Amino acid sequence: MAVHRQLNLKALALGSLTDIGGSLLVGGILGLSFSIYLEAQGVPKNEIPVRLEGFIYHISFLLLGFAFTVLGGYVAGRISKVHEVLHGGIVAGIELLFGLLFWASLPL
Repeated sequence: MAVHRQLNLKALALGSLTDIGGSLLVGGILGLSFSIYLEAQGVPKNEIPVRLEGFIYHISFLLLGFAFTVLGGYVAGRISKVHEVLHGGIVAGIELLFGLLFWASLPL
C-alpha cells in the first residue's frame, strides 16, 4: 500500500496545532513575563523592547520553539500509529515552512 494513503491528516493537523498553538501561547506568556520583570526592575518603558531583542531572549524562544516542534511531532506520531517518524517529520517540515514565512515577513 502506498505511504501517502497511510498518512493520517488528523495526526498531522493535531501535531501542527500542538506546535503552533503551544509556541504562540507559551511564547506570549514568556514575552509578557519578561516585560513585567523588566518593568519591575525599573527599566524605562521605551527601553524594554530593546532589551527584549537581546541574545538570551532569542535563545530562549529558539529553544521553546524547538521543544514544541518535538512535542508536535510526538503527538502526530502517537496519533497516527503507522509511520510515526514520517508523521513527526512532516509536522516538523510544516513548522519549518511556517517559520520561514514568518521570518520572511519581518522587516529587516
